Amino acid sequence: MMTKVLVMMPNNPGDVLMALQAIQSVWEIALQERVIEVHYLVDHECAGLVENSPLIHRAWIQPRALVVEQSKTNLNQGIQTTLEFLR
Repeated sequence: MMTKVLVMMPNNPGDVLMALQAIQSVWEIALQERVIEVHYLVDHECAGLVENSPLIHRAWIQPRALVVEQSKTNLNQGIQTTLEFLR
């Protein structure tokens, strides 16, 4: 069974790089065995950091304005907006 993980650290280059290192450190074996699939939500500014990474199955590029708007909403509404974007 494939486990899918969505990482959402969209707009700070340092955080994106640290998250990639954490993904590799924590899930390296699972990634090699193909039992986990990592998706990464990122804005246009940081997209180049995750696109074409062997760690990331798919990069979901989201406009910065939408990321900022989602951060102003309550948690449930933000999750719903994100799920709609990913469909």
